[in-house]
Amino acid sequence: MDHVPAPNGPMSPSPPTLITLDAHTDTRPPFNRKACSHLSPSIPGPEELRSYSSPRIAKLKERETDFIRDLAHDEHIVAAYEAEVISECFILFSGNADGDEELHWSHTLKLTTPIDDSQGHHEKTGCDSVLESSQLVRWTNAIESLTGQYLEEMSYILDIDLDFFRTQESVHPKDPAEFLRLVRNASLITVAREPQCVRDGCLEGEELTAEYVWKHLESLIATA
Repeated sequence: MDHVPAPNGPMSPSPPTLITLDAHTDTRPPFNRKACSHLSPSIPGPEELRSYSSPRIAKLKERETDFIRDLAHDEHIVAAYEAEVISECFILFSGNADGDEELHWSHTLKLTTPIDDSQGHHEKTGCDSVLESSQLVRWTNAIESLTGQYLEEMSYILDIDLDFFRTQESVHPKDPAEFLRLVRNASLITVAREPQCVRDGCLEGEELTAEYVWKHLESLIATA
């Protein structure tokens, strides 16, 4: 995980909002995979899972980090909310919903890309445009409407998972103004490289690596 300086965003004593760009929603309950492994071969029910996770969340609230390594990759967001690290979450995802989509504090928006019905794949033109202002502005408008604040007034973490990008062209937007606005006003920027997910999630015919995506994304962020 990389942490990128974001000097201009407002800081707040209350937990910040999380704004994340990802291929997936990653909102599964915290410590469930570890609990299932620990309690195997029995299949734990909801109460057993909660009794396993609750003391670990309590430790996270005290900012004890020993249990972080027990979180699966798609459990961090809910853990962060329950540990009062974040106050709410906005997720723009380009792939699949893979968690609890009914969380009152979490808002998801599927990135709409044209579908090639003959092949069943996202068309390259849609995937190329994930950072274009024409795509992002409806999402930032939704965030501002739901929070009652402009981005410039919010305290938020901008989290970017590199598997959000599925083509080489996607990190070369023609109009990155709205993305750069997200960057400029963030209190903190985090980047998850996820090299295997980048390779697995890129479109057929694309030779995409996390190194390529990060190199060009970092350069773009530096222009904010």
